Amino acid sequence: MNKNSYASINNLFSAHLARLKKSRMFWGLALLMAGFGVAAPLIAHFEMQKYGVSYSSESRLAWHALLTGYFTAAFTAWFLGTEYSDGAIRNKLIAGHTRRNIYLSSLGICVLAHTALLLLHMVIISVMGQWLIAPFELKAGGIALFYLLSLLVGLNFTAIYTMIVMLNQNKSASVTICMLVCFGLFVAAFYIYAMLAVPEMIPSGDNIVYVDGEALSQELELNPRYVGGVRRIVYKWLLDIIPFGQSIKLAEMKLEDSLRMIICSLCLTAGATLAGLCCFQRKDLK
Repeated sequence: MNKNSYASINNLFSAHLARLKKSRMFWGLALLMAGFGVAAPLIAHFEMQKYGVSYSSESRLAWHALLTGYFTAAFTAWFLGTEYSDGAIRNKLIAGHTRRNIYLSSLGICVLAHTALLLLHMVIISVMGQWLIAPFELKAGGIALFYLLSLLVGLNFTAIYTMIVMLNQNKSASVTICMLVCFGLFVAAFYIYAMLAVPEMIPSGDNIVYVDGEALSQELELNPRYVGGVRRIVYKWLLDIIPFGQSIKLAEMKLEDSLRMIICSLCLTAGATLAGLCCFQRKDLK
């Protein structure tokens, strides 16, 4: 990209930033995420004091994981959808901005907004959790990795929803489609996760011993529902490719496959962005 392209993107991004500062939806989501950040450690502290249960700060930090897909869908569809309804995109083209620069600046402002919302939520829980629950059990590197993976999941969702909204000129339709895609990704991820959670061995039905009403077995047999071999490897990759798959793993603080999760996140973001750019270049803007 030449200097003119950088200047164009900078101007477009500055205009988006001015809108973002005035966006009631953004500040409403910020208030909501901050509220969740305060509520999570407070509720945990109350239950610890009243019922004697134990929690870790990490378990509360993971609260946002399953919310990310939904609030990014709502904000991206609403914020960028307004560009079409107000005729702003058409005006930008008339002013001489290229479609590539318009797309990248739109993606950039949504990445900034979603990153700010996630960091606000996580920092509040991190600080209050140390005070009201307990110090982190993970080392600083583990917490930093969790932050990174959480932000990358937000980036994945943002790239997907930006592509959808920039290719749809109807704001209401964009909101609906983004929410449906979000729900579909959640169902797909939950199904794959459930399949991977099926145990390899189960108690044999022919040789069960009951102790105090609890069924114990002296023999185990292969579970016919167990997913193994190449199919299991494929399922593991699919789970990490789907943003909600990573969200489920983050919610349970499962960071063992962090390298694969990072690779999948970067590839998905790049793929969705390139696909969105190519289609937006050819889109007939009315």
